Amino acid sequence: MAHKIFPHGSITEVAPGLYQVEGSLPFPLKRNMTLIKLKSGGLLIYSAVALDDAGLAELEKLGRPEVIVVPQPFHTMDLAFYKNRYPDLKVWGAKAGEIYHGVSVDADILKAMNDPRISATLVPGLKFHEIHLQFEVPGGHALIVCDLFAGDDCYATGFGAKLAKFILGTSSGGFGIAKIVKWRQISDRAKVKKYITDLAEDAQLKLVLVCHGVPLRESVATRLSEAAAQL
Repeated sequence: MAHKIFPHGSITEVAPGLYQVEGSLPFPLKRNMTLIKLKSGGLLIYSAVALDDAGLAELEKLGRPEVIVVPQPFHTMDLAFYKNRYPDLKVWGAKAGEIYHGVSVDADILKAMNDPRISATLVPGLKFHEIHLQFEVPGGHALIVCDLFAGDDCYATGFGAKLAKFILGTSSGGFGIAKIVKWRQISDRAKVKKYITDLAEDAQLKLVLVCHGVPLRESVATRLSEAAAQL
């Protein structure tokens, strides 16, 4: 059976060596795949989104996929699509041996990461693991996150989008922690709040890339502090 490919956009450069593709889902929530150009010349894929032939051709112009990161258990629907197309693709996650859609995690990302420009962190205080990456960009670094933060403009249009925003959205209506994340994924609010507060105090953090919504580029410290205050 052919893998289901949902409508998606083209690859956009967010910063040197850092890219995103905006995809979609059966319900009106946008989703992003992040790509990092590795020192080796290959690509690291974070939160995979299956691409059509034109999209894959565009991706391969940037480099051959070398590593795919399983950021958390709810972002695995297109993992097998890439592993089947690129059998030598290394699968990194929170724990080696975990299996998602028939694909086994090859290595613990905290041990396997070997690009000096990239660091990986497991977010504390969550019921399910979530891996965040930091990547060097001009003037500092970017943070790449999964579901802990929702970004601005993360819903499609129409009544369904309004309903989804009401049920799933953040209390601020924009960048922040979604309602569904608060009740489904957070086990220790104090730990998560400290993690976010520490991020807000990081003067080198210039950019936050989310899996749902547009990257956070302006007032990063302020908006992170506001997100922490929601807990």
